[in-house]
Amino acid sequence: ALGSGPLAIGTAATAGNGARLRMAGFSQSVSALSSGATANARVIENFGAANSTLTVSQSSDTTYAGFLRDRSTASATATGNLGLVKDGAGTLTLSNVSNQYTGATVINGGVLEVSQLTNGGIVKTINSTAASGTLTMVDTTGVTPGMTLVAANLPTGFSVSTVDSGTALTINTTAGILTGSSTAHFGIASSLGLSTSVASNLVFGGGTLRYTGATNASTDRNFTVNSGQSAKWDVSNAAATLALAGGAASSTGGFQKLGAGSLVLAGAQAYTGTTNVTAGVLALGAADRIADSSTLVLGGGTFDVNGFSDTLGGLDLDANGFIDLDNVSSIAGSISFAASSGLDWSAFSLSITGTSISSNAIRFGTDSLGLSGGQLAAITVNGVGGWALDGSGYLTAAIPEPSSFAALAGLAALAGVGLRRRRRA
Repeated sequence: ALGSGPLAIGTAATAGNGARLRMAGFSQSVSALSSGATANARVIENFGAANSTLTVSQSSDTTYAGFLRDRSTASATATGNLGLVKDGAGTLTLSNVSNQYTGATVINGGVLEVSQLTNGGIVKTINSTAASGTLTMVDTTGVTPGMTLVAANLPTGFSVSTVDSGTALTINTTAGILTGSSTAHFGIASSLGLSTSVASNLVFGGGTLRYTGATNASTDRNFTVNSGQSAKWDVSNAAATLALAGGAASSTGGFQKLGAGSLVLAGAQAYTGTTNVTAGVLALGAADRIADSSTLVLGGGTFDVNGFSDTLGGLDLDANGFIDLDNVSSIAGSISFAASSGLDWSAFSLSITGTSISSNAIRFGTDSLGLSGGQLAAITVNGVGGWALDGSGYLTAAIPEPSSFAALAGLAALAGVGLRRRRRA
């Protein structure tokens, strides 16, 4: 019988060292999993009628370069699948990009690092109730498939590391982070799998989906946000832009942009909770991408209008916030917020920038009471202060005295601002 100690499948980085573990419908626990460096020369497979589970409970960091698969060939009797459970605080790296197991991937602790898992159409669920861990994806060749993040009362710090292509990934965690350097469209194999574009194949229940790639990418994945949760999208590389051609299904959940990179909302979003921009840039990729009832909360990041118009709920600040109104000079009422005077901006400031801003570029409510005096005092447009709302709620320069109109107009012009001005009554 195979013991519960470390399991090494092959020892040398030679193609001829072809070790194989066939589980034949049984399950096995080991304290570590490793192999030589040659992919495909080492194999762990089920090849039994019943499902098998390989549990790796390791505190050390190891790499397994071999195959994980259900079976090597089609068989009338070997119909069981192979599943993988990762326990312990260590990191298990699955470096083979062609793994073909279809059982569940369960990450209970530590780090499971996977560059790409293949096999389409299977829904994978990562369940964990144990210690914290980390999910990381390192493949740089793909572009973005599907996955699921669903709350399961996990401790802060839990994370998980990729999924198989052809499957949806379900991360049952309230505070987990799913990180990946590649993304992909539905139907294209990549680190996140090959699931369909059904929104239920990518579900956010409190975890974070992190894109770590250094290049720009796009994904057509639709997704679901559980009630009371937010879809947390983290683009960690400041030079990268991830475009979401897919959208959130209708729910009362919210949306949060994390990381130093840029995220473009190319698809329409049907969530109605808050939209938080905590870091980096959240940009519109077309008009009317965000639900009219969603409050925009700027917490240190930038909301880039990107030349499009949209109507949102109120505007709130959790930190100093930024709105980029570039390229909206031909759009009347480009961004319309609901009246926000009842929201507490605290001591935070709102910086609005743009090289060419139309007179009706930004609006708060439908009258001059859409922002409080303190909120208006916190606003600068290209570094220029002194703003008010006109009778229709549009942001405009406040002119206290007729003699100062020309001076303020000249300052605004130097700043590249075309916002219309009115005389304060």
